[in-house]
Amino acid sequence: MKTINIFFIMFSIIAFGQNQVKIDSTFNHYFKALDLELSENKNLNENGLYFDEMTLDDGEKIYINKYANKAIIFLQEITKIKAPVKFTAQSLASYVDKETLEKWKHWYFLNKRKIKWCKKDNLPYIK
Repeated sequence: MKTINIFFIMFSIIAFGQNQVKIDSTFNHYFKALDLELSENKNLNENGLYFDEMTLDDGEKIYINKYANKAIIFLQEITKIKAPVKFTAQSLASYVDKETLEKWKHWYFLNKRKIKWCKKDNLPYIK
């Protein structure tokens, strides 16, 4: 009976650790995407995972952050802290600013232990 209890405790600890790694990875990925969005350095050699390169009609190259919008939506939903909005092309769009990103990072620091991993959605959630 003791062997079963020890096995269950060990399995629970391992499962918790694996879920915490997934949670940390998700938040760190989105924080990096938004840090890069605010950065002037859009170097594709270093950060190619995060940016798509597009060439405009005049030949100018621009870099689009592939994860910024998804990160903003996710962080707004889980933290309930809204990003600022601006009017663009006849619609409102959320965007990140340094102040909001710092609020999200602070929220994560304070609430990290309350966040759980949803296997069904493959995303973190908070109760």
